[in-house]
Amino acid sequence: MKKIIAGACLFVASLNAAAQTQATTAEEVMTCMSQVVPGGMVIGQTLRFETERAGDPQPQVLLASLFLRVHRQEDGDYRSHAVMHVGAPEYLAGSAYLLRESDGIYGEDGMYVYLPSIDRVRQVTGGFGDTALLDTKFSYNDFRHWQGLFGNADVAFVRTVERQGRATHELEVRADKPQKVTHDRVRVAVDAEHCLVMEAEFYNNDVLSKRLTVEADHLRQFGHFWYPVRLTMRDFVRSGQTVLHVERVRAVPNPRDGLFDPARFHRAE
Repeated sequence: MKKIIAGACLFVASLNAAAQTQATTAEEVMTCMSQVVPGGMVIGQTLRFETERAGDPQPQVLLASLFLRVHRQEDGDYRSHAVMHVGAPEYLAGSAYLLRESDGIYGEDGMYVYLPSIDRVRQVTGGFGDTALLDTKFSYNDFRHWQGLFGNADVAFVRTVERQGRATHELEVRADKPQKVTHDRVRVAVDAEHCLVMEAEFYNNDVLSKRLTVEADHLRQFGHFWYPVRLTMRDFVRSGQTVLHVERVRAVPNPRDGLFDPARFHRAE
């Protein structure tokens, strides 16, 4: 098992990734995932979360905008920044969440949340990272995984198998500080052609607690990239699920200053 830094994007993938069907190491798979977005480009997405809970006749809907940037550093490694702004429901409108992948081998990834009710930015640390992300079945730490961001985790290549009629690479991600997280192990299935995360299973002490899935027929093309239009996070501990719909993807040619700045990320687009 090798310690590596991963800067990957779940939502977009390169059309030129077919050669990765023969990948045999975690580094090869993660490199493919890291290179899916041209350096410096900001991708904007319109998201719709539908969370189903036992006893609720209708799913709870959350609308948000997500912005992602992947940039290449001087040492050749890739780092990802992502920010999400919430538009609805009304009582959550104005909330925002930021992830900045660490630039250092031993650095900590930066996760920040802004809540209008307290009008302050709070850094997400320790056990708080496993709390629900704005009333969905995703946690703040899950947000990292469905962006394909594994930080300073141990990532190991397991095998290449066929899933949904497609070659898929399986990776196993071990938490670098398991005492601080709910999930000490994540099993990730990456589509070999498009370098997209198609499934992620979250374990604690070998007990499956959550599963993120993407169906192959929910993949769509955007320019030279691919992305899923529907993702499902199933919670086996608290029951229920959140279905995430990606309703629009676009390039953002002139992102505002401070979009990925911990002090200014929560301001309106």
